[in-house]
Parts: sequence; C-alpha cells; structure tokens
Amino acid sequence: YAHKIPFLVKLNHNEMLTYPMIHDQTLFAAVEQAFELGAAAVGATVYYGSRESRRQILEVSAAFQRAHALGMVTVLWAYLRN
Repeated sequence: YAHKIPFLVKLNHNEMLTYPMIHDQTLFAAVEQAFELGAAAVGATVYYGSRESRRQILEVSAAFQRAHALGMVTVLWAYLRN
C-alpha cells in the first residue's frame, strides 16, 4: 500500500529511556530510505533550548533540504527544553 496511502517517516527519536534522562533526538533513518519506501513526507523533532539543540537543528535542516529536493513534504515537531 506504500504508493496508495501517503505516509510519513519520522527520522529521529528521543533518548528519554536513558539514565539520567537527556533531552536529545537521534537520527535513525535517512531521507533517501524514506523516499525509497514510498513515503510522501518525513518528519523530525527538535528540542529547542536543550544542550543538543544546535546539532539537532543542523541535522534536521540538512535532512529537510534533501527531502524538499526530492519533492517530499516535511513536518517539524518542536518543543522547548531548558
């Protein structure tokens, strides 16, 4: 059904199960993988204000730029952490 039902692939995931808990998102998929699966969109989360927010912003920005070049929709989930 990949080419019949539009779907989104989330490219990163939290590390909240670590101890001590840290507010970080780790990339676990590439835009190209989502595109090859037939995804219509990719999404990612950024924790603004966390120690890792600069890296997260750079990673997600690069991924979204690639997704837009492939004609994909992008979704950003943004949360404040401090």
